[in-house]
This record gives sequence, C-alpha cells and structure tokens, in this order.
Amino acid sequence: MIHTNEWKPDTCKCSIQYTWDDSVPVDQRVHTPTQILKECPEHSGLGDVTPFYNAILSENTRKNLTVNHLITFDELAREVLKDGNPVREFISKINWFFTGSDDNRILNIDLSSTSLTTQKKTQIQKFADNLFGDGKVLIIG
Repeated sequence: MIHTNEWKPDTCKCSIQYTWDDSVPVDQRVHTPTQILKECPEHSGLGDVTPFYNAILSENTRKNLTVNHLITFDELAREVLKDGNPVREFISKINWFFTGSDDNRILNIDLSSTSLTTQKKTQIQKFADNLFGDGKVLIIG
C-alpha cells in the first residue's frame, strides 16, 4: 500500500510531502517527494520538488550523523539509564546552525563552550570532511 507523509526537518522551516510503499522491505524502501508544502527563505531558490527534497534531506542527514558522532565523546556526553537501558545524552547543549542558502548550506557546530581539546575538535572536523566533503561542516571554537 502506498502511504503519504509530511516531513518537517528540524534543520529548517520547510515541509514536504512524500510517498512510500509498505509492500517493499524497509531496507529497500524509497521515499518519493511529491509536493513542497512550505519553503523556508533559505530554500526558496530550489524550484522543483526533487532538488528541494534532496537539499533538505542532505542537510538533515549531515546534522544527524555529525551530532551522533559528537555524542560518542565523553567530554560532551554521558551514559544514563532510560527505562533500564543505557543511552548516551549530552552533558550540555551543542549549538548548531546552517549558513548559506539553497543547496549550498554549511552546517556550523559551535564547540567553543565545551572542554574538547583542539586536537579532538580537529578530529571531528576531519570526520565531517571525510564523510561529507570539505566545506560542508564547519567546527567552530
């Protein structure tokens, strides 16, 4: 059965409608963008639904993978029990934001208020550069 969903990423104010087929195994499912529901000013120049979807998905994925990497550092996060299961949670808020517009936005992560050494911040920058390419993520501080 074909399902229709609305997605509002936490990286901007956009929203998009997409479809997916539940008869396809989860690891093979494809989300097909069908309609732009709301464009934020930063993405207003992307035009068609497919480049629009690809841009906001790329940003959201970049933010999620980078934050998931950050939570592995003991200086930034700790292990706690939730419902009897160990999970990692940040000790303090990690500030992130995007600069730029359209499909050329840069994820900025401000680590200036953390206790990470310069060496570890450089490791994080290299992780992001290797995963996403140079200039897609900027570690500040």
